Amino acid sequence: MTSYVPTMTVSQAYKRMSEVGIKTSPEKIRAMIDEGKYPWGVSCKLKERVYEIYTVLFEKWLAEREKTVDESELFDYNN
Repeated sequence: MTSYVPTMTVSQAYKRMSEVGIKTSPEKIRAMIDEGKYPWGVSCKLKERVYEIYTVLFEKWLAEREKTVDESELFDYNN
């Protein structure tokens, strides 16, 4: 049996965050990781800055913030 730590790219994190309604951008995600504000990713400077996003921590972070709502609460269909 082999163990591994699943990771994702900034683009994958951006797509997932967009799917759940978080308004962000790849640039903002990179900046937030660089500033230590997202606990699920790290970066370092090699020839260029590189990012490592830990999928399990990312999904846990999302789940802690997620809220399920009735779509009628989000949109006023009468107007």
